[in-house]
Parts: sequence; structure tokens; C-alpha cells
Amino acid sequence: MQRHLTLDSRPREARTRHPSLSIVHCASCIMHYAIMHCASCIAFVAFLAANASAAPKVVYVAPGGAGDGSSWASPMGSVANAYAAAAAFYDGGFDSGEVWVKAGRYTISSEMTVRSGVSVLGGFLGTETDASQARRENLTILSGDKNDDDYWMPCGTNTAEKLYVWTGEDKMTFNPPAPVDPDEYWVLSNGGANNYGYGFRTLAANPPVTNCTFSGLTFTSFRYSPVYMLDGGPHVGVAVTNCNFWACSDDGYGAFLVTAAKVRVSDNLCWGGRTRIRIATPASASCTNEITDCVFRDSDANGGLYLQFGTTNNTWRVKRCGFIRNRCAANNYSPVIHLASNVSGLRLEMTDCYVRECILTGSCMGFVGVAAGGGSSHTLLFKDCDFQGNIRTNSTGTVSGCFIGGAQSKNWFFDGCSFRGNRTWYGGTGIAASVYTSNSANQYATFLNCSIESNSVQVIDGASPKVAGTIGMSTQHTRISLINSLLDGNTFGGAATNAEVFSAVCYNQLLAIVNSVLKGDGDGYVPLRTAYSTGSLRLKPYLYCSSIANFDKDAVGTYDYARREGITTNIDPVVSQKLRAKAGRPHRIRGLWHDSPFWRGGTDIWIRERPTAYPRVYLRNSGKTPWYPINYGAGNDGESSQPDATMEAWGITVDSPLAPDALGNPRKAGKVALGPIGYAHPAVMVVR
Repeated sequence: MQRHLTLDSRPREARTRHPSLSIVHCASCIMHYAIMHCASCIAFVAFLAANASAAPKVVYVAPGGAGDGSSWASPMGSVANAYAAAAAFYDGGFDSGEVWVKAGRYTISSEMTVRSGVSVLGGFLGTETDASQARRENLTILSGDKNDDDYWMPCGTNTAEKLYVWTGEDKMTFNPPAPVDPDEYWVLSNGGANNYGYGFRTLAANPPVTNCTFSGLTFTSFRYSPVYMLDGGPHVGVAVTNCNFWACSDDGYGAFLVTAAKVRVSDNLCWGGRTRIRIATPASASCTNEITDCVFRDSDANGGLYLQFGTTNNTWRVKRCGFIRNRCAANNYSPVIHLASNVSGLRLEMTDCYVRECILTGSCMGFVGVAAGGGSSHTLLFKDCDFQGNIRTNSTGTVSGCFIGGAQSKNWFFDGCSFRGNRTWYGGTGIAASVYTSNSANQYATFLNCSIESNSVQVIDGASPKVAGTIGMSTQHTRISLINSLLDGNTFGGAATNAEVFSAVCYNQLLAIVNSVLKGDGDGYVPLRTAYSTGSLRLKPYLYCSSIANFDKDAVGTYDYARREGITTNIDPVVSQKLRAKAGRPHRIRGLWHDSPFWRGGTDIWIRERPTAYPRVYLRNSGKTPWYPINYGAGNDGESSQPDATMEAWGITVDSPLAPDALGNPRKAGKVALGPIGYAHPAVMVVR
């Protein structure tokens, strides 16, 4: 991802030089540094003492520098020495001392202790007078590869084929792997013990760090973690922005690790190695942390976000992040986001993110995973996210899928998401799904305004799974809701039973399909199936105002439904042909013109947002008490219907805004247009 952003978005007036330091302050610094640091640091502190009335807050660094760090004309040559000298300016404020590092390559020969109030900024050409003039493309490389011998190795097995990570006489050209096969991945090799372990690090004996920033830097080839602040916390006011973490952490620690009550993480690119970002919240207080505009790609072994909760009721917001070709093979980990905790009431909000061509192997629990025994009452909310071309392969577990509801009491809510071209290769004897299936009891999964297309389960030769499909209900007390969504062109087979949406266990399960289309091209397409078609355990789905191709009532129970109204089994062939003609265009490029005849029919939908829990979806049910919750509840009819007074107390009336694709509104990009359902020629249109 190429971004040409400034390194600090604060106003210029917020980044003026530090106020003059007192002579007393400088005198104490002189004594401290005379004892603790090298000759260049002593010279720099002496310079401060001689110029105390106009002491700068910035220490300058350039390749080969031999000065006192007082200006670009007299830079230091060592990042470590400059970092120690900048600590003299700390007065408890944010960025009290700064190190400005000119573009070039610097080998870090020993770890630096992270200090409060000191920031390290890169991306300079050596002429700037303000930090906002720095640019990310001016690579400022801090390297732990002391022997300059790190290389990539394809699939972790071909030791004869090597691709060196950095090329050129000055080792300034990053040389990432270029996979040619969808199943291929590359491993960073020969780092390990040959590289330096850490760049910046805190120790348990140190006090918590406050107010420091790392920005505009390219960290590469550290054995463990370039920035390690997981011990000695909780740290407050830590910012890691606009940095590259390339080919780092061969021993699996991650790009940076921090225990923070509030951390600013934005515009970072983690590429190759095991460059995950791990952030832990402190055990003393609940908090909300955000990770924005970051990209994680071509990383091996849990290469995305590792979010660790220290206490209950924490919220993580992940916005506009990308996850590309990451791979994970370890149990209970994930190539996208791994939630690690044993506490309750946690909330993940993943908004406007994309996950493409990630590879999940072995016993991993899904592209977004929750640790085994990871607490209860979690809400996992995904809004306007794309999951495209991801692969679940070599899977032989009891259940398999891109998303797996592991650990009890997790609430999955997908709003406006697209699932396209994801595939699960399955070699086991259990249950396989290309998109989602539950693995523990008490799982609620809602798909609202989602497009689920061209996903597949492919059975490995010789395997004999029990069930294969797109979305599965695999355990008791499972709730699946498809609302205003399209399932089209998904394929599955090779199992004892197959279905688009299947129920392998029917004890106290709820399946709701409202304003949705289930459509497949094969002659044997089965939209819904349950393991029990008769008896007390048979599934009793709530089916309303939807189009379900090849619908067979006997596949989901005999005649006993919670509701079945407005269901059609015919899809207009003309519209289907138009759908196919548009296939292959880039996602969200196709448009639904304002004068299009394709408007969604069906029923009105209202959303009740709940900041500390997952949203509830309601429709107006005039046949019973007025308000019916679609995506929640125990038993056949879900949660008890609510009267007008209760809904109004919750902020919803019949005049409240409907869900985005409500009756009469044209569809938006990436969503599904249905209509008019229940008429002679129902229509389907996917909007891109």
C-alpha cells in the first residue's frame, strides 16, 4: 500500500520547538550523561548547557554523522546515542524530546530502553524544518540483520531457492516474495539467532512509559520484536504510526507488542516474516483501542492482529485495514485477528476492512479466531468488509470453515459484507463450510445486507465428510439469521449430505431467512437441510419474504414452521442472465442506476443498535404483538415479541429509519436488491 502521508497530523503550532530548559535542569543532565553515555552524548549535553536559553527539542541523525546532533549540519550517526540524548528534554509532556532520522540504513547493534516523552521520527531528507515535511517514501531503515543474510524461502521447504530480503549495495531495496500459486507462501529464513533481538524495549523493572511516538520508520530483520513494550506496563499515550515492519520477527514475537490503556496505531504496513501486531489491554481498567489504516500481508504464523484483553468490557475498533496472503497453521490462532482472553463482555468492531487470499491450514479456528475458553458474551461486529479468495486447506478437524464460532457465547454480526471466492479444502469426516459454521454452543450469527457468492467446499480425495455447505449450524443453541442477503453460485459436494445452509444438530436452534435469496446453478442444489426432518428435534425455521430455489419443505421439517410466508422458488431467468453478464467486474464497481427497476420488495426491517452488545434486528409483525426480533431468542419463535411501548423506550417506532435497503430505497454498492418478492416474476440484482 502506497501512502504519501505526513508523519504527524497535529497542527504545526502543536509541533513548535521545546521551551527553553533551565540551567539547573541541564546541569543535572550533564552529570547523568557524563556517567552513563558515550563521548558524543557528553558533547551534546555540554552543547545544551552552553545554549540553555535556546535549547532545541530535536536531536538530528544522519548516516555517517559525527556531530553533536544539534542540526542537520551536525547530525549524530547513531540512533541509540541520539535517543538517549533526546531524553534530556522530557518534562512530562507529549513528545518532549524528538529524534529526527534522515533516510538511510542503520544497523541496530543493541536494544534501546523505551523512554517516556521521547519520539523517533523518520522519513527526512535532511533539509526539513518541520516534522510534517517528512515523507514515508524516504525510507529510514532500522535493521537487526547484522550479517545482511536474511532471505525468503518458498513454502518453508525449498532451501535451494532463496530470495534475499534486501538488495543493492546499500541494502535499501526491499525484495518481497512474489507467489505464483494460490497455495504458495514464503517463510523468512536465516534470521533467528543471527539477528539482533529487539530495537526498542521496556523491561519489567522499568516504570510504565507515557507519551512516546514511533513514526516514519522502516523496521526490518529483528529476531524478536522491533518495539517490545509488553512488560512493564500499562503504558499510556503510545503511538506507532506510518511505520513499515518488513521481514521482522523470525522467532514469532511480532512487529510490535505493547500493553497500553490507550494506544494510537495507524498507517502501518506489516509485510513478511511474522509481523503481527500484538496489543494487550491492562488488567486494571476497561478501555477502547483503535487500529486504523494498517496493512498486514505475506506474513507467516498468525500474521495479523493479536488482541489480548486484560479485563472485562473492552472494545477494539479495527478500521480500514487490509489482510493479504497471511498464513496461519497454529491451533487457536488466526491470520487476520486473534482474540486472546478469558474475560467477558468484549467487543470487536471491524469496519471497512478487506481480507484477501489468506491461507488457513491445520487446526486453526478461522480467519478471525477466539482462543479456546476465551471468555463469554463477546460481540464480533463486521461492517462493510470484503472477504475474497481466502483458502482453508489441509483441514481434517471436526468442523472446518473460514469463520468458526469457537468458544461459547459469541455473537457474530456481519453487516454489508461480501464473501466471494473463498474455498475450504476438507479432508476430514466431520462438517465443512466455506463461510461460517459453529463449533460451540450458544453461537449467534447474523448476516445483514450481505453478498455471499461463488464460495466452495472442495472435498479432498478419499475423505468422507458428513455435511458440506456454505453456512452451517453445527452445535446446539445456535442461531443463524440471513436478512436482506444473497447466497448465489456457491458450490459444495462430496459429503453424505449437502446444503447451502445446513443444520447438523437441531436442539434449540433458530434459523431465520428474511428478505433474502438462496440460489444455486446445479440441478441438485439444496438450499436448506436439517439432520432431523421429523420428531421433536426437527428444525422449525422462520422463513419470510424470500426467494429460495429448489425449496423442499421436507428437508427442513414436515409442516411445522415458526413462519413460512411470501416464499417463492422461481428466479427470473432474465435477471439471472444479467447477473452473470456482470460477473467478473471488480467488486463495488458495478452500479445500480437510479432509474433501475430492481427495487427490494419484502418486509420492513428496523435495527436496534446496542453499543455494548450486538445489534438486534426487528420486523413489524402485525399478526402477533407488533415487534418481532429476527436474530435473537431461545426456542422456535425467538425472543418474545415486544409491544409498542417497549420499542419506543428503546428508541424505535414505526416512523424510525428502516434498515438501509428498506422498501422504496434503491440499493447501495455491495448490497443485494430483491423484488418484488411474492409476485409472478421475482427479481434478483447484485449491486456492485
